[in-house]
Amino acid sequence: MSPESSLFTPGQPVPFEFFVGRVQEIERLRSLVRAAARGKFKIGFVTGERGIGKTSLL
Repeated sequence: MSPESSLFTPGQPVPFEFFVGRVQEIERLRSLVRAAARGKFKIGFVTGERGIGKTSLL
């Protein structure tokens, strides 16, 4: 996908509704962030093929 046709803008939050079928992944990431805010740091990995939206998801 070329940058000109992408719906994602670098440096801008991506609306959740763009991540169709990713409810579990988003909730897992949010739980890691909430735990970190309470001082319970955990490690999570987001992996996948190049260009599938890992950075946008995070």
